[in-house]
Amino acid sequence: MSHFSIHVRSTSAVIGFAMFLFAIGCAETDLGNNMSAAPTATETQTTPSQTKTKPTPTSSPTTKAAVTVEPNTPTPQETSTSAISPSPTSTNPPPAPTATPMPLSTPTPIPTPPPAHFLTQEEVEAALPDLNCSGWVQVPIGDITYYRACAADPDYEISVMGAPSNLSGGLCNIDSDPTVRFTAAPTDLSLIKVIVPPGSPSGGTIAGHSYLHSKAGADDETIRIPVYAPADSILSSMSYYISNGGDKNFYFLTFDMSCEISYKFDHLVELAPTIDEVAPGTAVESSATNSVDPPITFEAGELIGYTDGGTWDFGAFDTTHVNQFANQERYSRTRFSQAVHEICPYDYYDDSLKSQFYALFGNPGGDRVAVSDCSPAKDVLGSAAGQWFDSPDVESGQSMLGIAMQPGGIVEISSESSNMRVYPGNPTWLDLEQLTTAHCYASDGQWTYIEINTDGLQMQLANGDGDCPSTLPTDAVTYYR
Repeated sequence: MSHFSIHVRSTSAVIGFAMFLFAIGCAETDLGNNMSAAPTATETQTTPSQTKTKPTPTSSPTTKAAVTVEPNTPTPQETSTSAISPSPTSTNPPPAPTATPMPLSTPTPIPTPPPAHFLTQEEVEAALPDLNCSGWVQVPIGDITYYRACAADPDYEISVMGAPSNLSGGLCNIDSDPTVRFTAAPTDLSLIKVIVPPGSPSGGTIAGHSYLHSKAGADDETIRIPVYAPADSILSSMSYYISNGGDKNFYFLTFDMSCEISYKFDHLVELAPTIDEVAPGTAVESSATNSVDPPITFEAGELIGYTDGGTWDFGAFDTTHVNQFANQERYSRTRFSQAVHEICPYDYYDDSLKSQFYALFGNPGGDRVAVSDCSPAKDVLGSAAGQWFDSPDVESGQSMLGIAMQPGGIVEISSESSNMRVYPGNPTWLDLEQLTTAHCYASDGQWTYIEINTDGLQMQLANGDGDCPSTLPTDAVTYYR
């Protein structure tokens, strides 16, 4: 082998070795690029088939030497095509840390208090006149102590929260149902001579209840009269008191049919065993009742007790019914408030029983007379009819006079110490609703002179023996609505 051949072969070996190293470098570059990102559509990879090799010229232009070239061996030459790495993504540096702003200090809001709860005593006292309760009490709620209107919890529930109340104004613990009605007669009607309907003058007032006059037995002896529950109800209160004359003791009982409807009996002398077990053993001066706890339940028609004959009371109340008076304030917020809700009990029966009661209506003299109005309220503003008091102060005034028309057109003027009845046909008789200025009644040797003030809320009255005076006596007493 010639020296030139050796040189060429050596040169080929060097070129081959160089190409080997170049291929390794490209492979490492491709590996690095592949680890960074896949090639894009615009990137170009170099492969051995893309490189063309030309014969290497000799140093002599006239002498040609055979050159041995390894098949598919790339010629080491520069290429303009290379692996292109993806452009780096532009990344904004994170903002420099800043100081955390402190939140603004805000006061803790005061929670909305329950109804009729106030923050000051002045506020609660200013609100009391608009509520049907009295006093206040401090009530802690959370971290705040409020002034709550209505010192008594039941009063608060009723006056502020709208809970149902019973006739006495206390919290009602039975069903609320203003539609309940009487279903049984309060006694054996064959034993009743006459019923004087509600609205009768008696003892200086207008009675809101009816009077049942019992028939007398043989030789005018009194008869033991049974009294029955007129409806399903509970005995809620009672009293045992000494009568005005002091010669008899009577039981006074009140019953509730629902929160709205109640009834009462008075002048009973004997009680059914279930009531007698809890009844007071000693009679007292006052007829004010005390609650029965627990209440005693009765069914309609069940025996309540007995009267000893004579006259006894049956009355009823409906708290959804409001009677109208000449001075409504006198009744609506005072001890006379029950009179606002008094009703005719016989109007709360079905027609068949109601007609039987109405057939027994009459006057205190025992005469049965047709009656169309069974309402207890008899006030007629501007006239003498109705109830009169000794003071204009609605809180302290006492009822002193009851003046009304009895069944049959009888004018009755009743005080605590006297009672005058003027029958139709008497020369001095005058319908009370027509007495709007001045008039004198006379009967059985006595007279009563009445003069009405122009506003109808005051009246002067004088009475005496003999004939009527021509003018109002100077010693006349003033009474008020």
